[in-house]
Amino acid sequence: MSASLFTISSSEASKLVRNQRKRDDDRFCFLLQVSFQSVYSDSPIPNTCMKKIPRLLNGIPLGPGVMARDQLDSIRWRYIEGGTKLHTFISVPMFEEEAEESKRSLRDSLMRQSQAVFGDITVKASVILSHCINYDDDIILNDIAVPLEEGLHFRD
Repeated sequence: MSASLFTISSSEASKLVRNQRKRDDDRFCFLLQVSFQSVYSDSPIPNTCMKKIPRLLNGIPLGPGVMARDQLDSIRWRYIEGGTKLHTFISVPMFEEEAEESKRSLRDSLMRQSQAVFGDITVKASVILSHCINYDDDIILNDIAVPLEEGLHFRD
């Protein structure tokens, strides 16, 4: 299991989606991709801003505070990938209406709390919601060597 309740590894995400596909109900795992871009410069948006996004997506108010153990199930979206502009979250299995409401809520929270999240930076944001039908583990391409049963094979 991941050390953070707000993140998930690619292999855990893959298992989550695979297990949900075996169930016979109307719930799905969803991917929510959020991209941010500074409008008036090419400067990256500070990580301190990005760390607030999982809280907004999960409906957890910003600012100092304590979350009781019995409220931990409200963390329904976990961060799986990222970069400087695109951030991907995966949901626990939920109904489509719940996922759409999460997306609307995130957009509303970003608009209402933009000053608290981004300070004086003018930001263009894009939010994309999609069904997660399959999620593969990460693969390493062009590694130094390829593992074989008898050892490592170097191709150069």
